[in-house]
Amino acid sequence: MILSKLVIAAGLLTAVPALAQHAPGHHGTGPNGGRIEEGGGYHLELVAKDRRLDVYLTDEAQKAIPSAGYKATAILVVVGKPARITLEPGEGNRLSGSADGPVAADAKGAVRLTRPDGKTASISFH
Repeated sequence: MILSKLVIAAGLLTAVPALAQHAPGHHGTGPNGGRIEEGGGYHLELVAKDRRLDVYLTDEAQKAIPSAGYKATAILVVVGKPARITLEPGEGNRLSGSADGPVAADAKGAVRLTRPDGKTASISFH
């Protein structure tokens, strides 16, 4: 019994630091009025208005990263159902797309970002 508790405790102590390194963090409201989350070395600002979805790309220092060459897919809850929204590079550091229904400003889901070199990062919005 004591041995099993020690094994569980050791497993938790090992897992918690690993999870903390990859845990997304919320950073409040961004300069475009959207929610900011971080992950994979990026900060993304998610701005939803009606059916339009804009994602603004910045680095960890919140310096704008030009969106040219990047692609992204947002999977968000739209009108009560999961919706896949393709985001294409726009002006400056913006990636944009349209949903089939209105996207709430506090929509829950994730954005999968693909860099020009093909590497990916996933950022959760909850």
